[in-house]
Formats: sequence, C-alpha cells, structure tokens
Amino acid sequence: MLEINKVLIMAFIGLLIVDIVSAAQITIDKKSLDFKNVRRDGYSFNTLTISSDSNADFKVNYLITGSLKDYITISSNKQLIVNKASPLTLNIEARPSNVANGIYQGSLVFTFKRLDGTEISNEKNSFLVNYNIEITDKTIKQAMVKGISVDDINIG
Repeated sequence: MLEINKVLIMAFIGLLIVDIVSAAQITIDKKSLDFKNVRRDGYSFNTLTISSDSNADFKVNYLITGSLKDYITISSNKQLIVNKASPLTLNIEARPSNVANGIYQGSLVFTFKRLDGTEISNEKNSFLVNYNIEITDKTIKQAMVKGISVDDINIG
C-alpha cells in the first residue's frame, strides 16, 4: 500500500512538472509575402503578426536573405518581444533602387529566445517566411469617377 502511494505521489508530481514546463506555441500569420508591381524608385509594404499563447516573454530575432536583402526593412512600433498579452506586428517594406525588372525571391528567418533564460528546445523556435518582389517600370494609374453631368445643347 505504501508503494502504491509513493507511485501515485510521484505520478502527480510528474504531471505538475509537465504542466508547468509545457511548450509555448508561437505562430506567424503569413507563410509568404508578395510585393507586386514595385517600381525601382518606389516602395511596397506588408505586415506580419507574431503571437504566442504563453505569458513568457520571447525576444524576436530575424535574418533577411535573398538578392534584394539590402532593400528590405523590418520595423515595429515597439520592442521586438512577444507574449500572450502582446502580439507583435511587424512592418516589412521593400524599397528597391537600380534593380532590373523581374521577380526576386528571398526569405525572412525569425528565431525566438525566452528572456527568462529557460530552454525552449521543445518549442518551435524558428519560422521561415518567403517573399517575392516583382520589380516593374509600369506606372499604374487609377482614377475614380464619382459623377458626370452633361448640359443639354441646342444646335440650329
């Protein structure tokens, strides 16, 4: 009987520990970004939101790859930290210059590190977001007509 109680107590403690160190889930709302009809002297932007189901703070690091990596910027209105109460929205901007027309591809690699120093090996701690940038010389002009009126004319 004493052995059974020890086993039950050990199992209960084990369940508590598993629950306490359960893995956080970090998610990104897009797997790819498309920047279409970007002029060489223009720009295009997109947003990306990172969220977590954990109360722990995760620092967000990133690496930009691809032939146009020097023309991509990532910014935010706050520190690059994400937790359950505070998702992180990133502004991603493409500003190419002196680049030939065509479609260019690359990736944004995001990694995460817990600020409290706890190991996150059981958690998905990196994401790859592919991007495509279409460089063009086309100028797309749009106009909206809200109303037209024509006066009557009489000839003769």
